Formats: sequence, structure tokens, C-alpha cells
Amino acid sequence: IRNQFLTSWYDHPADIDLYQLFYLGTGNPSSISEEERRLVIDRGYGGADPDCGCPKITRQEMDAVLWEYTGLTLEETRQVGLKQFTYLPEYDAYYHFHGDTNYTLPIFSRGSRQEDLIHLDYGDRRLTLRQTGNGYQFCSNRSLTALPE
Repeated sequence: IRNQFLTSWYDHPADIDLYQLFYLGTGNPSSISEEERRLVIDRGYGGADPDCGCPKITRQEMDAVLWEYTGLTLEETRQVGLKQFTYLPEYDAYYHFHGDTNYTLPIFSRGSRQEDLIHLDYGDRRLTLRQTGNGYQFCSNRSLTALPE
């Protein structure tokens, strides 16, 4: 899931594109029942079965990932991209069918540190992390050309 934080540009973690972040799920195995699948097809796909995988991401799972890696809950984000999922309130979960991936493998070319902030450059982007105890939280992922001189 950590690499999925590199799939969108954001100046603050509240602006992360949640559709891109959770496109492949949360990294935990998920399965949906036939009833859930049928509801997702009927409500989000006009009854047409896309005949491919459909991750299920519960609100609780989203909150856990966001809390660990940003210090925010789903409600504290701007919920960018969230409406691209089909939401089933009876399961309090988000779904979408896909047969591809949005995963990329970055090659970091340089890094620097300013107190608890770590800046990692890759391609034309800069990822900024904040050290928190023994871990890290995502702060921003943006274009190097958009950074102040």
C-alpha cells in the first residue's frame, strides 16, 4: 500500500486521490459475496458485469491505512476520488472492478533531510515523508517544478 501513495500528486495528505490510493485495495486480502457483487454491478455498473476482479475496501480498512500513513481518518480527508468507487452502505464498504494496475516502481535519485522531514526525488517528483517514532507518514507528493526555489 505504501507505493500507492505515489499514484497521485498532493500538497497535503488530506488531498490524496483516494481512488488512486485504494485502486488495488489496502494490501489485505479481500473477498466479496455474490450478493455484494450483484449489488455493485446493479448500482455502479448499470447491470453489466465487467467480468474482472473487484476489491472490497471497508471504511474501517481505509481509516486504518490513512491513520497509519498520514495521521488522518477518511473523514479528515477531502475525499478526492472517493466517488469513483461504488459504495454499499449496508456493508460500509467501497468497491470497483478492474483488471489492470496503477502500480509503478519509483527509482529515487536523491534525498535530503530537514529535521523530521525526508525529501525523496524520483523522476520529476518529490515525495516528502515525516518521521514518526520508528515509522514514516506521507506529507506530500508533488512536481519538482511546482516547488519554491
